[in-house]
Amino acid sequence: MNFTRRKIALTGLIVAIIACIVCSAAIVMAIVIDRNLGTENDANLIGFNFTGRTAQFPMGDLGAGRTLFIHKYPIPKYGHVIGFEYLNDYENGNPEKREKIALLMLRPEIDYWSIFYRYDIVDDNPVRTDGITKVIFPQPIEVQKGDIFATYQSDENSSGAIPMNSDQTCIDGKSSGKYGFDNDQIQVDMEIQNLGFSGCRDYFIDLIFIPY
Repeated sequence: MNFTRRKIALTGLIVAIIACIVCSAAIVMAIVIDRNLGTENDANLIGFNFTGRTAQFPMGDLGAGRTLFIHKYPIPKYGHVIGFEYLNDYENGNPEKREKIALLMLRPEIDYWSIFYRYDIVDDNPVRTDGITKVIFPQPIEVQKGDIFATYQSDENSSGAIPMNSDQTCIDGKSSGKYGFDNDQIQVDMEIQNLGFSGCRDYFIDLIFIPY
């Protein structure tokens, strides 16, 4: 009788120990995953540092329609991009326009960029003429060292939605553009040839990046 009770007690103890080990492993795994992704408090902004600066053209580029703008601010290390933020444009007293913008994540190859992510929004929805708009993606996007980003507006008649400095007044001068892209040319898994881009501008837009 005593032997049976001791056996049951020992079995119960073993089960309890195993349960604790599994529970601890799950907690450790959850912590590791959380640390890998990080939080918005760990985020860095990748792009032109427009804090405290005034754009030369607060209304953006009036000829932005069908133009692809490459922003050569490389991701510094492996991590996630969780969204982007930009300074709201101001049409100098004219009615504000709702403009479609696509943000693209690009991976540099030898003589082209490969599009591996695209996210579309409508600017001025609702209308804002000052402050900063922050856009958070539905899911974090995994990125690697050297990836860059681009912006594109498919509407031929669209004016620019992102305030900017021109070639003559730029501070960084790391953004350049090329006109003539159709929307069906700017899709995920497509390639953009590194040819014909010109200009050295500053666009008041940044990625929100969380490193590993």
